[in-house]
Amino acid sequence: MDRRIVKSKKYETLNEKWDLYIPFMELGLKLLAPNGVFSMIVPYPLTNQKYGKKLRKYICEKKRMTEIADVSEVKVFDSATVANCIPFIINTTPNN
Repeated sequence: MDRRIVKSKKYETLNEKWDLYIPFMELGLKLLAPNGVFSMIVPYPLTNQKYGKKLRKYICEKKRMTEIADVSEVKVFDSATVANCIPFIINTTPNN
């Protein structure tokens, strides 16, 4: 499946050893209506790891992030070993 995603050339935010939620988020952000809000529980490493750099840049340049809920201290999923966060992103002009 990963090869098909790369070969589609639809995603500009894939970087190095990316995780499947990266293109999923990008697609969701591209499908947002004007002023629509995107939110999703994602691994906390999106905020600071190299593989998330292109997606973070895309969000900063094309959307407006209003909040990141840090739920790293909460066990959101019983079987998950990674901490999570919840970004809230609006499809509107970024405010620097």
